[in-house]
Amino acid sequence: MKINTKTKVNASNINEKIAFSLERISQIFRILLWEKAKKFKLSPIQIQFLLYLNNHKAYFCTVSNLAEEFSLTRATVSDAVKALVKKKLLLKRASPKDGRIFILKLSQNRVINTARMCIVCRYFKKNAHPGSKKPHHCLLTDKPLALSDLKLDCENNEPKIKNKSNK
Repeated sequence: MKINTKTKVNASNINEKIAFSLERISQIFRILLWEKAKKFKLSPIQIQFLLYLNNHKAYFCTVSNLAEEFSLTRATVSDAVKALVKKKLLLKRASPKDGRIFILKLSQNRVINTARMCIVCRYFKKNAHPGSKKPHHCLLTDKPLALSDLKLDCENNEPKIKNKSNK
């Protein structure tokens, strides 16, 4: 993965810096996601569908909603969904309210486990080294991390423990 780390931020206010940082994180996330997609022989849209379905309630997990959300035709979405069902990564179940509508659900054969991303780990410390090329820190390995070092599926991940007020 090659990421341009020489881009300079010429931002005079905090809002511009935040927007730039979010765009960089998004760019790196997409690159990591597509690398994962290649590993499992999935297209970029298929991996994006899996991520969407992983993070939305069943009501929103239909071909029509995916088509609307990703600005694609229902036929294009249907083809991608058929491929995911064939690869046993996705299940289609008729809606109990309307048998013409199918609810899409991730199978047990998960490709993406968002719970194992660095950014949700208890060992991850965001901006522990502000202003450096490796601003984040992993307490487990005791190493600073650049955005390009962050993992989508870390084998050492331990979720942050939420207290009762964070439910």
